Amino acid sequence: MRKNLKIRILICIIFVGILCLSFIFENKIENWLNKDFFATFEQINECDFKVHYIDVGQADAIAIEFPNNEKMLIDSGESSSKEVLKNYLTNALSWNDDEKIINYFLITHPHEDHIGGGVTVFENFKVLNFYRPTVYTKQESNETGGFYYSSAIFDKVVEASKQEIDCVTMFFNNSTEMIIGNCEIDFLSPKKLIYENVNNYSPILRLSYNKKVFIFTGDAEKEIEKEVVLNYPIEYLKADVLKVGHHGSNTSSCEEFLDAVSPTVSIISVGADNTYGHPTDKIIKRLEEHNSNIYRTDKNGNIVIGVKSDDLLIFVLKNDNIPIKIELWYIIVPLAIGGCYIILTIKIKKSKDNYKNLKSKTNKKVKKA
Repeated sequence: MRKNLKIRILICIIFVGILCLSFIFENKIENWLNKDFFATFEQINECDFKVHYIDVGQADAIAIEFPNNEKMLIDSGESSSKEVLKNYLTNALSWNDDEKIINYFLITHPHEDHIGGGVTVFENFKVLNFYRPTVYTKQESNETGGFYYSSAIFDKVVEASKQEIDCVTMFFNNSTEMIIGNCEIDFLSPKKLIYENVNNYSPILRLSYNKKVFIFTGDAEKEIEKEVVLNYPIEYLKADVLKVGHHGSNTSSCEEFLDAVSPTVSIISVGADNTYGHPTDKIIKRLEEHNSNIYRTDKNGNIVIGVKSDDLLIFVLKNDNIPIKIELWYIIVPLAIGGCYIILTIKIKKSKDNYKNLKSKTNKKVKKA
């Protein structure tokens, strides 16, 4: 039995040794394991400009990579998806160095499904500029006046922003026009400083790059959409890509707005089997009537739209909804532990059974004698 144990231990040592030797060919093995990952992101990285519509469930989070390598994050999902957001941003975006810099972090309005991952963003990434609507925490309102929104998560995000950065901008209509890496961003709303409906603080943003137009809406509702249509020429509002308002709810995407925007592609950020019934059949039908190609995070996972020269390219990343580069350690360690366990326990158990059988036979012979 002891001899068998020594043999099993020797086999374990050889087994672990072979696995450890695989690190000599680490790069080749990892490239093979991640061939699909690299193929997809190699194609995405060939684009000059990229917008990532991240699958964070019944929530919103959009990452933009500009031609000058600067990055913007619009909203941060809900609290329950904060790790999903962190993993996606870490693995899917192109970072220049170990210090992961988000140049612009914008929250559209203070609802939890748009700011839930905000503290995690500040903790794990270096944010240079923070943009927020003209909504205040209760403490801020007591000090400066203005409309406040009472929410524990909103208080935490605002406090985290104050601790991490100095540059905070309160946005509203025409107050902020941005040019980033040949991209022009215009805040089409909100026009007022105070709204009864918190959703309407969401800015409708128009981003243009190389004659391609993207429109982002947050949860802005019909009132704001109609206001934008009245204040801007239809030609200016026509878009290639629309982030559909309020997760495809009936409260947004009115006829007038869709007539003006007339999106070639519509993206709906929505959770699977959500209790709100989003997106509604009415909105889906309305988008189809405008001949818009519809993509949904609940069905398609993460969606990346890139601009390469004059082309608009669409990538669907359904890999469990999070693209993750596989490290060799992810395989080696479980394999080594599992392999040794199997070799030692199963083989030794068989040796014990053989020993019992042998002892039983010996006893029988002794009795016969």
